[in-house]
Amino acid sequence: MGNVTTSIYLDTRRKKADDRYPLKLRVTFQRQQKYYPLFQSMTEEEFEKTNSPKPRNNYKETKLTLNEIENRANDIINKLDPFSFRQFERIFLTETSKEDTVYSFFESYIEKLKSKESIGTSDSYNNAYQSIKKYCKEHKYKSLSFTDVDVDFLNDYESWMTKTNDRSITTVGMYLRCVRALFNEAIETGVIQRANYPFSKRKYTIPAGRNIKRALTIQQIESIIKYSPTTMAEERARDLWIFSYALNGIQTKDMAQLKYENIDDQAITYYRAKTIKTSKKELTPIRIPRNEIIDEIINKWKKPSLSPSPNQYIFDVLEEGDTEEVIKKKTRQFSKTINKYMGRIGKHLEIPYKVTTKYTRHSAATILMQNGASILYIGKNLGHQNTKTTESYLDSFSDDIKDNFQSKLFDFKS
Repeated sequence: MGNVTTSIYLDTRRKKADDRYPLKLRVTFQRQQKYYPLFQSMTEEEFEKTNSPKPRNNYKETKLTLNEIENRANDIINKLDPFSFRQFERIFLTETSKEDTVYSFFESYIEKLKSKESIGTSDSYNNAYQSIKKYCKEHKYKSLSFTDVDVDFLNDYESWMTKTNDRSITTVGMYLRCVRALFNEAIETGVIQRANYPFSKRKYTIPAGRNIKRALTIQQIESIIKYSPTTMAEERARDLWIFSYALNGIQTKDMAQLKYENIDDQAITYYRAKTIKTSKKELTPIRIPRNEIIDEIINKWKKPSLSPSPNQYIFDVLEEGDTEEVIKKKTRQFSKTINKYMGRIGKHLEIPYKVTTKYTRHSAATILMQNGASILYIGKNLGHQNTKTTESYLDSFSDDIKDNFQSKLFDFKS
């Protein structure tokens, strides 16, 4: 197809440990460019010599190899009518893998996620990849084909994770869901047959760990609000934790990305960053009424500015122009700092577990429910797309809440 062009590209954005850069195939279609890994790397000098008019020795061989790859890419493009990146990458990424292994599929998929700036998801896949590689190294696998990953392999890996490495069932489930997704991709691209698929109720079932959420009591919330900080850093962490609670457990990434355009005279309105990326439905905004506590914390910790514009961040965490990767790093540090000082505050107040920002969300939901709020209302304030998610979210209560509910069975009033 004449309107699709290709070229071999040296990605100098990310230098590897050996001071080389990854080689990629750049495909341009309708002014959109995408990059696909070639599982090779070079220094800038090597790349220049390879692309010289008359490359010599090894550079000549490398040039021929790269030409073959580009020619194969163009053959695929010519067979696609109409052309789409999705169809192209399914064929090309499989064909250009060093081998049709689980490792090569992991590497391809991680690169694809990075190119889309899906930093959080790429991190999850990379963590799973490193864990699988560590297991295989200890168990003497030279490589890992899809046929190696059978029921016995998965059961052994689960046991190795939970018993030898003391990792949770939740973590095992997260990692193996990544492997399952790669299996589906391999089947769809014809690398393996459906008969080799090991994930099913009759074969291997990925464990579903339960994330037990705790809620602070209203008395513990009050003690945090009344606590007298000993340093400015502690005071900022305490105030922003309270701010999160006041907005029904707004997550730190969403808090960091709040802008003045999110505030009107009556409320703060925002969309969860998580649902913006994952939802295909029309998004419903979360709208929380303003109150004195919310306004006081904003005025106290807002980024200094004489006349802020609507698209300016409220808190001094992010800068305009930050990439998705930078936002991820900054918000992680933002959350880590709050949790560091809140852990100290919780310990001082003799709260029996380490207090983090995660407690604001579940605490707000639970206290709203205890005060008669409907599941629908709570779900909207949490940004849930359906009530089943909210019901599941509220399904794990602390023992003192359960005891309180059970005591009502015999709470006779004359």
